[in-house]
Amino acid sequence: MISYMNKWVVGALGLLNTFIVLAQKPEEDFAKYTSKFPGSNAVMTMDSEVIQLELIGDSMVTTSKVREEYYYMADNPSGYSKDRVYNSSFMKATDLEAFSLIPAKKKYSKIEVEDFKESYEMESFVFYDDGKEITFSYPSLVTGSKSVLTYNRQYKDPRMIGMFFFQSYMPVEKAEYTIIYDSRIDITVEIFNDPENRIKIERSTTDNGKSILRCIGKDLPKVKFDANSPSFQSLVPTAHFRINSYKRGDEIVPVLRSVADLHSWYQTFTHQVGTPDQAIVDMVKEVIEESDLEYERMRKIYYWVQENVRYIAFEDGMRGFIPHAGSYVLEKRYGDCKDMSSIIVDMLRAAGLEAYHTWIGTRDIPYTYEESPTPIVDNHMIATCFVDGKEYFLDATGSYTPLGLPTSMIQGKQALVDMGDTYQLLEVPVIPATENIMSDSVFFTIEEGAVNGSGEVELTGYARVFNSYRLIKTNKKSVDDYVNRLLGKGSNKFTTTDYKLSGVNDLDSNIYINYSFHIQDYYRQVGDKIYFNLVLDQTLMNGLIENREVPLENEYLYTNENVAVLDIPDGFEIEYLPENVSESSDFFSYSIAYEKQDGFVKATKTFTMNYMELEVDQFDEWNRIIKKYTRACKNALVLKKQD
Repeated sequence: MISYMNKWVVGALGLLNTFIVLAQKPEEDFAKYTSKFPGSNAVMTMDSEVIQLELIGDSMVTTSKVREEYYYMADNPSGYSKDRVYNSSFMKATDLEAFSLIPAKKKYSKIEVEDFKESYEMESFVFYDDGKEITFSYPSLVTGSKSVLTYNRQYKDPRMIGMFFFQSYMPVEKAEYTIIYDSRIDITVEIFNDPENRIKIERSTTDNGKSILRCIGKDLPKVKFDANSPSFQSLVPTAHFRINSYKRGDEIVPVLRSVADLHSWYQTFTHQVGTPDQAIVDMVKEVIEESDLEYERMRKIYYWVQENVRYIAFEDGMRGFIPHAGSYVLEKRYGDCKDMSSIIVDMLRAAGLEAYHTWIGTRDIPYTYEESPTPIVDNHMIATCFVDGKEYFLDATGSYTPLGLPTSMIQGKQALVDMGDTYQLLEVPVIPATENIMSDSVFFTIEEGAVNGSGEVELTGYARVFNSYRLIKTNKKSVDDYVNRLLGKGSNKFTTTDYKLSGVNDLDSNIYINYSFHIQDYYRQVGDKIYFNLVLDQTLMNGLIENREVPLENEYLYTNENVAVLDIPDGFEIEYLPENVSESSDFFSYSIAYEKQDGFVKATKTFTMNYMELEVDQFDEWNRIIKKYTRACKNALVLKKQD
């Protein structure tokens, strides 16, 4: 059983904390927190987790004690009353206690939460999830009240302990992450995203020889978010905990010392899959031709899975880690990312190709396997196939992602390729902007203030992928509305009068949109002169970054090309043609060029977004370039009636 002394210490600290909270004076607390955190509606006064690691016989027992305390300054804090605790087959929450502390003259009155409801946690993107949530509400919250939550966690596997965040969506007065562990256990705790060293680490020893490691943060501001911000765990100070190894007699038992240990553990989930059975072999014979070269075999199999196996998120205990055999997925015709990886690997191997299950984290997870060789680093599985000396990252969860293009969410991420008894770490490339292009070329005439013309849009790379989700719809009106927004230019009086799509259903083809359009009241004619802005595309004009304190993320690098050709009206000639302009930086570049032709005038505008994440210290340079870009986009062509 767990050490009586450790249990007593943790339990006594909990009782002492509750006594201290009850003994505090409401008036003093209100003055303290409104002064210390002005403008805040609530403060997390304590966020604590104490993890205990005990070696009992040949087993490691892992438990933790969680305590969360909040103080509310809002005029109506009822919006903070609802709370929840998560349960799963890996981590069981027990001994829940929650209560409100209501100010009453010189002390607080304690009101216990009595109604706890347990239900399955149903996320919109998860078909089935064995995780449960315990929901409850703090009663009678008013201005100056507090809430307290305590509970225990029991971990099925110490590899699953995870991480601790020191910041929240409100200010945090104190956050403390503590590990109490047997001297026979070797652990590592690393702090990420703390450039100002706000998190302090303290080490000590108990009277009975247990080691204590504390990570403490104090008076941390609330996390700032904005549109297209990096993920929460990319922004906040975070503690990563892992057990390297422990002693069992004279033996050192490895746990998560390195990527090799993580792979060895993961290998126990995949070693029973990856051998294609007859059903897989028979299906592969239907999909490919014997004469197909390796690349063509890979292409046909990958596209078959994308088209015929439906992606669903399915999390059920260890099944959240263990993929089904490819034949099972073939029969069901649905599966999660692991299952889709499994059927791809099985089919590719049946076709004689070199293919492997591959763990990877999406871009929301800002760590590499070398930095933190734990399950924290990944949340996704794909397949990796080697053909003609090149690796292909195959993620069939991206329904409209063509072969050769990784899903955008794993660009730049480190992949752990399971090669049986060994592994390989590969980096998924970031696709350059030159491969993700939206090109729009238009030819038009003008008459009585209106513009009438025709054009062609070509979408390549991720521009093709992301627009596919909106262009492949059964509802024609939805597609019509989206096309009109996508093609829109000049002013809000733009209308698409007709259009035709091609290449949408062929993943190896670019998408083309041929269209005709009308813009009412676009230009001015004063006397014998016409003032006309040939830069019809207004994307990023006045796109200044203001009042933002966090980096700006981009889904992918891309280039926009816009060509506009005006048929000069009879009887007019060019009096003024704007100058060509261009500017380039590491993260954004543009050029606008004008050209006279026989009876026509042509404007070509190109800009490139060349950042995946724009840092705060780059905002001033961004704004400087955007101001110049905006001015350049507003330069008008002047046509004059001929004498």
